[in-house]
Amino acid sequence: MLFNSAVFIAGFLPVVLLGFFLFAGTGRQRLAGLWLTLASLVFYGWWDPHYVPLLLASMTANYCLGGYLLKHPSRAVLVLGIAGNLLLLGYYKYTGFLLSSVDQAFGLEWTVPNIILPLAISFFTFQQIAYLSDAHDGAVVEHDFLNYCLFITFFPHLIAGPITHHREMLSQFSNPDNFRPRFDNISVGATLFLLGLFKKVVFADPMGAEAAPSSPPRPMACSSGCSTPGAARSPTRCRSTSTSRATPTWRSASACCSASACRRISTAPTRRATSSNTGRAGT
Repeated sequence: MLFNSAVFIAGFLPVVLLGFFLFAGTGRQRLAGLWLTLASLVFYGWWDPHYVPLLLASMTANYCLGGYLLKHPSRAVLVLGIAGNLLLLGYYKYTGFLLSSVDQAFGLEWTVPNIILPLAISFFTFQQIAYLSDAHDGAVVEHDFLNYCLFITFFPHLIAGPITHHREMLSQFSNPDNFRPRFDNISVGATLFLLGLFKKVVFADPMGAEAAPSSPPRPMACSSGCSTPGAARSPTRCRSTSTSRATPTWRSASACCSASACRRISTAPTRRATSSNTGRAGT
């Protein structure tokens, strides 16, 4: 779901604001926080809900680990926690690249798995690593599970960044004043949103469209084989064969599944590409 899409502006955002003001305006701060957390999970899973359990598991594991480090600081446990986060990130970001490189270097003709990079995995991974580090050092002043989940999943920064620090966010979630409908907060938020929307629609999108033809096209792969037109437009099944993050837009999915760029990924071993124009085999 893009911030400038009709679904977000006319559907998602009004519903989220209505629910938040309904709970916060009646003094139910915890329910308002829970509402924002659930809305953020819906926002995250809009592209592909299969990765919502991964996000929930990551948050739960890091929250429990942070609680342990607050009570029992241990450098060994901190290193294990950081290593676990980095291994998860490395699996999704670099496994396909490493296996493809080894396959091409030694001609092993491996079948490289089709690993789609979850949205925002770098953002929420490094946010939680910073939390673990501060928990070990005793710098974490609040350890509430609901506020922690909202800190990680808060949809305005979840998939687009920036990486935020827990001290900047958790203190705001604990302040009752921020849960009361206030004209100054609403006006500032609406102004910032409209300015960002204006710059994206008027400047960023047209400039991006002009710059796109100057960039060489990247070979794309479609895991569904594009057997039907409906599958051909499914953004949840298409990815770039490069190591960059999957882009959940209709344009990427359409380009991915065009007749010149789409191929079936077979479970049988694939032959190495004989020409540089065919892309990397097995990615």
